[in-house]
Amino acid sequence: MGIETLNMIIVGKLDNTVDLAAVGLGNVILTMCVLSILLGMNTALETMVSQAHGAGHLQLGGEYLNRMRIILTLTFIPITVFLWFAKPILIGLG
Repeated sequence: MGIETLNMIIVGKLDNTVDLAAVGLGNVILTMCVLSILLGMNTALETMVSQAHGAGHLQLGGEYLNRMRIILTLTFIPITVFLWFAKPILIGLG
């Protein structure tokens, strides 16, 4: 959250409304596409590991962690491809 605010402050000092709008749009896309999905999945992991630890199943908590590492990596790959081609996608959308 801090880096987005810092970007807005720095670009805002340039007195160029188009650049400021571009940074704002980039922050929204980053938050929607990456942070919300990955943070949601990490929150689910926290819940499952906490329940396994509370039940005394430490090995199960480790299995959850390792599985989620793979799932998060596989989830991050298409997100990265989308962000890599974000400019042509957004231009195509108008």
